[in-house]
Amino acid sequence: MPQPNRQLVFLIEEAHLSHYELARLVREALTRRGLPAKCTHHNVRRWCEGRATRAVPPYVIAEVLSGRLGREVTPWDIGLAGTGRRRPAGAATLLDSPAEITATARAMWAGDLGDADSLQLNLPAPALAAPALRWLVASAPFGPAGTGRPDSPVVTDAAVDNIRYQSLFFDTLAQRQGGGAARASAVQYLHTHLGPLLSGRYDVTTGRDLFDAAALATWTTARHTADTPLHGWSRRYFVLALSMAHQAGDRLLGAQILVSLASHLLSTYDFGPAFDLIRAAQLAVERDGSPAFAELFAVEAQAHTEKADETATLLALTAAEKALETAPGGHQPEWLTFGAGDLAAVRARCLLVLGRFTEAAQAAEEALDRLPVGQVRGRTIARLLLGSALSRLGQRQGAADAVAEALVQADGLASHLVGVHLDIAAHHLQDARGGPGDGSEALIGRLRAAAARLTRPHQPPASNSRAHRSA
Repeated sequence: MPQPNRQLVFLIEEAHLSHYELARLVREALTRRGLPAKCTHHNVRRWCEGRATRAVPPYVIAEVLSGRLGREVTPWDIGLAGTGRRRPAGAATLLDSPAEITATARAMWAGDLGDADSLQLNLPAPALAAPALRWLVASAPFGPAGTGRPDSPVVTDAAVDNIRYQSLFFDTLAQRQGGGAARASAVQYLHTHLGPLLSGRYDVTTGRDLFDAAALATWTTARHTADTPLHGWSRRYFVLALSMAHQAGDRLLGAQILVSLASHLLSTYDFGPAFDLIRAAQLAVERDGSPAFAELFAVEAQAHTEKADETATLLALTAAEKALETAPGGHQPEWLTFGAGDLAAVRARCLLVLGRFTEAAQAAEEALDRLPVGQVRGRTIARLLLGSALSRLGQRQGAADAVAEALVQADGLASHLVGVHLDIAAHHLQDARGGPGDGSEALIGRLRAAAARLTRPHQPPASNSRAHRSA
């Protein structure tokens, strides 16, 4: 006879949920993932009695409780992981020691490549404030030194340079084909090449350089993963990258990691936690005397836009422009690539949501003028923003032309972000339709089909955004 699942019972009580309420939330989560929404209070009662779940994957139940409790909850925490299954690495915490970072990183990369179920584990946005705060107030570490086995590789400057080169290569691939196209190869590189180096032999000076390059590689992989539906996994990569940057003593890269994570949270409509991360990054660059980089203000502008604060949005956009104009001369980190074209695209997105459609169209056209041809993903999004703005201005033919061209570009992309903007453009075109015979119905159908392909939740084997509300 099965024993009661006290772990699950206690968490349900802590979340102040009845069996009926939990069943409803589970059905909603199943629907979001495109799974059959089969769950009733009878299922919940059987789980609490200690019976296994068949119709509902355990990670979905854990995701619901994570969101309700505001911290990470896994299938292991609710007693439904099954026997013989190892808890995956990558918790939402700033890791303290180089050895712990190395062990966690190598386990994460191996799990990413080999454990489809672990990819489904969510990491709730509120849980990300703790590692950001710890990073902000932590004292400078002594620096990592590797004392691997005698047969471990000796880390050289050339090996560290190669990590940086490969990171930028995968970043270029993501710009051309989408994060979904670059992610698998990037993770394989981390697992095969970077992992043995972290476990190798190196002194403190080389160790700092190695962990700095590792932070760069892990951060870019986090961004590639954020361009897929695997949001929980991308957040784990961001936190791991932050731990690595801390060990390297690279505060500017740490602040950039928080900004990228905040941008990701805005795309998943977790506005409050995004603001917390933006503030932490601002405090860090102010305290350390680093020049505030333009992307920090640009992401802040997007956060204010989602709060419908037009004044704060425009102030942040102005600050971003000044940061670009006054960027210090001399050597800049190779990852500091946010430029005028990127800022123009952010401005277009903000102005579109705020209802300033003429200015949004102008900003989108500026983005297309300034973004390099190789940034296919960014140019596709800019063209969709242009189409949405023209739709709002009643210029249906211009909007249709812009969106149709974006569809051609999107056809070769594997990008969740592009899929989101395709869906938004479809909403704008739908609202701007002149009638049943205006010829836009087929184009809208193509937009929605492409959006569904790119945003389809990842499934293991065996929404409510202001951008939509502005439509």
